[in-house]
Amino acid sequence: MDFLTPFLQQNLVVIYFFYGLAFFTMGVAIAIESGRSSDFPFALAMAPLAAFAILHGLHEWLEMFQLLNSTGVTSVPAWTLNDNLRIAHLAFSFAFLIIFGVQLIYANHRPQENGRLVAYTAAAIMLAIWLISVLATRALYGLDHQSTIVISDVLARYMLAIPGALFAAWAILLEQRTFRTRGMPDFGRALLGAAIALSLYGIAGQLFPKPSVLFPSNVLNSQVFLEITGIPVQLFRTFCAILMTLFIVRALRAFDLETQLKLTAAQQAQELAQDELGEAMRNLSSLYSLSRGLAKTINEEDVLAVALNEFVNAEPHIDAGMIFWCVDEDHESEPAVMTQCPADPTIKANMYAQAVAVGKFVMQNGQAAWWDGEKAAVLENESQLDRNFYAERPAGSTAGHTVGVVLASSGNLDGSLVMCTRPSQAPFSSREYSLINTAAEQISIAAQNARLYRELQDREELRGELLHQVVTAQEMERQRIARELHDGPAQTLTALGLGLAAAQSRLPNADDKVAQQVADLRELCGTALTELRDVLADLRPSVLDDLGLVPALRGQVQSFETRSGVESSLHISEPVLRLPPEIETVIFRIVQESLSNIQKHASAHAAQVELTFQSDHVHLLISDDGRGFDVQNMLQRKPHRRQAWGLLGLQERVALAGGSCTITSTPGLGTIIDIEIPVQSSEGRTVGEN
Repeated sequence: MDFLTPFLQQNLVVIYFFYGLAFFTMGVAIAIESGRSSDFPFALAMAPLAAFAILHGLHEWLEMFQLLNSTGVTSVPAWTLNDNLRIAHLAFSFAFLIIFGVQLIYANHRPQENGRLVAYTAAAIMLAIWLISVLATRALYGLDHQSTIVISDVLARYMLAIPGALFAAWAILLEQRTFRTRGMPDFGRALLGAAIALSLYGIAGQLFPKPSVLFPSNVLNSQVFLEITGIPVQLFRTFCAILMTLFIVRALRAFDLETQLKLTAAQQAQELAQDELGEAMRNLSSLYSLSRGLAKTINEEDVLAVALNEFVNAEPHIDAGMIFWCVDEDHESEPAVMTQCPADPTIKANMYAQAVAVGKFVMQNGQAAWWDGEKAAVLENESQLDRNFYAERPAGSTAGHTVGVVLASSGNLDGSLVMCTRPSQAPFSSREYSLINTAAEQISIAAQNARLYRELQDREELRGELLHQVVTAQEMERQRIARELHDGPAQTLTALGLGLAAAQSRLPNADDKVAQQVADLRELCGTALTELRDVLADLRPSVLDDLGLVPALRGQVQSFETRSGVESSLHISEPVLRLPPEIETVIFRIVQESLSNIQKHASAHAAQVELTFQSDHVHLLISDDGRGFDVQNMLQRKPHRRQAWGLLGLQERVALAGGSCTITSTPGLGTIIDIEIPVQSSEGRTVGEN
């Protein structure tokens, strides 16, 4: 030791070199890693730790070059080796060590918050206290510049280095636990070693500064350390710095491992996403096949069979399917449709029995069900489907997996959808269960639409029959009334007119007053008979039955023009087709009602009726130049107001015929009634009359 001590003192420059090199290397290594994106709180505080190591390494190299310059070995410019610059390096390096420790402690206790402001504030406060202490000590002891430099060095180690090292060691210990909990114990042990080395460096290494007038540096200093240990304190600090660097660099490898783990996790996530995407694509393909099957037909029975077959064929995991449908209000059910199963007869029989049990269980309970290995049971949780129950099934059983879901529409239970797999298949997954539920919803909607379509067809047939019956009954009633009026009042008025004519001829010499009264009665009787014949013609014009729609309309328009004085015209398109009798009657009555409304309400000067025959419909247009009206207000039902029964009746006639009616009118600008009625020409026969 007597030989070693002088040797080390003579080669102190080498110690300073490795001392500074250890810290500088650590700083550069940390600075390189500080740009990483990491989940460890340590990554957030690496920048101030790198700044500490680099600045502290530069400080030791400054001391090295000061020694070299003093011996004349080097000639570095004096201003670069200024003591003030060296002390600034020392103080700021320890300040960054404080920032590192405080920020890392804060990050470990409050991961969601950024402790940078707290850390920098703490370092600034401690720097200010150190500077005030230096100035106060200089004033108190009356120190010169060189002594002040020594005091500054001593106080920096007492007030900045020791607290900074303790903060940093505590923070590294907290981070070491984080590494350990994340499955990286080796790197956690490296941080533990770094914390121990830093503690030795901060406490044992900094308690022995240069000798000065301050306590305890006047008792415990670098000279005392040399006398006790036989080695310079700088060598001890270098040893701690090298250990610290080795442990920190080893711990930094955790970020490489973390990156690898993230890459592995990303690859696994990508593979999982690809699997999920593939599964989603298969599900979409299955739902597309189901939708395509649902769109192929609107028949209620066919739509169930087509949809079920399309869905089962599109799903490779499903081997067979069955739909049960309600047959009464007690939810008694029977298989409505089923698919073929590519399996041997024994498996088919067992699958069928199992599907029937599950399907009827769903119908009876109104809940999703599955086959639990022994019986049908309520499916309380989707995770039940992932359970492997092969071991629980009796030996030799060939029953596969079966799940059933509810088919419902408008809150009513309509049936159940059952899906089956062979024993060799894996159990249904939660995703497949969701897919089956989605298929059940689509099938329920399609079945409801098919049912509504069937009801609509039935209603259309019923409405057509109702139209025929209403028109027939109405026209028969009109014929009956016309016949009774013709046979009764018309004959009576005719006889009365003849009697009055005979009486008038036998009274040539009678009193002029009596003769005049008889003449007036005869004229009145003739007028009444004419009006009665007009009523008979309106009730059921014989020309409509004998010659058809066009001649009847022509007579109706001419009669209207004569009766009302409104200039009227009728335009008929070529070719003229003979329509079914009930449609001709509807059109005639619409024209009759429209002309009556024009006469009563329009105060028109002209009216037009246009009839156009098409291959599948007839187009009727009635217009006038009358005073018009507000259509919406007129057709709206309001209390204490007379309804427009003529227009409502007209619309009802068109609706009964399955046609469309558009009424356009503006006050002061006339009215247009546009009607289209679907028809089929009677045997395609063209009427030769225009």
